[in-house]
Amino acid sequence: MTFIDSIRRHLPRFHADACCAVQLDETYLSESFKGNHKRGRFCLPRPAHHRSTPASKRGLSKEQICVVTGVADDGSAFLTMSGRGLLSKNRAIAALDSKLSPGALAITDKATAYPGAMETLGVALTQTEADDHAINRINTLHSLFRGFLNGFRGVSTKRLDEYLTWFLWRRTYAQDREDVAVRQVNVTPCDNTVRDWAHVMPPYMDYWGVTA
Repeated sequence: MTFIDSIRRHLPRFHADACCAVQLDETYLSESFKGNHKRGRFCLPRPAHHRSTPASKRGLSKEQICVVTGVADDGSAFLTMSGRGLLSKNRAIAALDSKLSPGALAITDKATAYPGAMETLGVALTQTEADDHAINRINTLHSLFRGFLNGFRGVSTKRLDEYLTWFLWRRTYAQDREDVAVRQVNVTPCDNTVRDWAHVMPPYMDYWGVTA
């Protein structure tokens, strides 16, 4: 993941100014503790799951990690982790405050978190049905993201933020990726070591009564 730490600094910052339209939605991923934890201080807070084991609770629950996503008029996009379970107004504000300027236009499905959040942010809001063509761009982004993750046969929640970065980087630099990666890594060395990564705790562990 030292490669990800280096290329992260070269991703364009997402920001939608006034009059820019942004399609917003969330995608939810089951929490995963995949990986070797013997080197760090991590202790599994629940019985181990085999790959593809469903969450113990049906539907959206605190065992799923929320990823807020957006695609703007110009095709730029973002994906950002936003806590556990169904998106709330306060978590939507925290995820979008630095990304949407007052006067921007948000297009979402009928999720209840958005009206209050957009009012607080000064962003105009249009809500539509989840399968409406008005949010096709965000549906396409989710499909591409799921396809990207499928290639890894499971992604640890501990590393999910790095995979979000990797996916966005691949999407942004669709052409000449190898040359671009070499240039970016050469000018942006990473100071982290494998030992540093081993002691990183998964996010949102307060749900399990653990301090991350």
